[in-house]
Amino acid sequence: MKCKNCSRQVLINDYCKDCFIKYFEKEFRKGLGNLKGKSLCIAVSGGKDSLTTLYLTKKFYPENKILALLIDEGIHGYRHGTIKSLRKYAVEWGIPYKILKFKKPLDSMNPKRPCSVCGVLRRYYLNKHARVFNVLILGHNLDDEAQSTLMNVFMRYASRFNRMTVKQVTHELFVKRVKPMRYLSEREVMAYFLLKGFNTSMRECPYARSSFRDVVRKSLNDFEYKHSGTKLSIIKTYDSLGIINNPVNLGSCNACGEPSSNEVCKACMILKG
Repeated sequence: MKCKNCSRQVLINDYCKDCFIKYFEKEFRKGLGNLKGKSLCIAVSGGKDSLTTLYLTKKFYPENKILALLIDEGIHGYRHGTIKSLRKYAVEWGIPYKILKFKKPLDSMNPKRPCSVCGVLRRYYLNKHARVFNVLILGHNLDDEAQSTLMNVFMRYASRFNRMTVKQVTHELFVKRVKPMRYLSEREVMAYFLLKGFNTSMRECPYARSSFRDVVRKSLNDFEYKHSGTKLSIIKTYDSLGIINNPVNLGSCNACGEPSSNEVCKACMILKG
């Protein structure tokens, strides 16, 4: 089978290797938007998605101020390999990086719902430390976004939809977020990552298999296999709702000063046990 852009052999998505890389980078660049002159904080984990995001953001905006920000959750045996990868590539690509640790390691908290606790704290630290930048760039891919959308529907968390939006954040306590890989699938990200010769730890978080997200992920993958285009349709439907992240009713946490709809934010309640 021939590549739809040239006469070479197809590798993925009806493209040969070179044409696929061009396609992927074009889509990423489109998702990134115009960030000329902006200071950029890139949320990284050291995995394939965030390293791809880090590499391409640097490629398209080499003159911008960029910081790679990694949150170490304190999960035994999990984060070491990806921290090593971040350090390697950050040095190679000339990008400064910063590593923050949870005030209390996640393992030591022994939470009943570790993924929910982790999510609250990660968002807390990212927003707090990215606020001095113009933009926070996230490496969420199409699969991530489709899963999150369905999870919020299944759990009746409609109020959380505004967290997912890529529209302009209008509250002064939140930094603008950009998700350049929102329309690129996990399969495409993996292909690009490997074709570029990158390498990192692929070890899965030990809490992942017990999470609700994993249940949704498996079901959605099965549905995508039987009905191609399902994941993209979910995101397109979400986008058609025109949701804007405008949390005008937020106040400030009495303990830390961060945005909160209660007197004490969820992060502080978690950290105080």
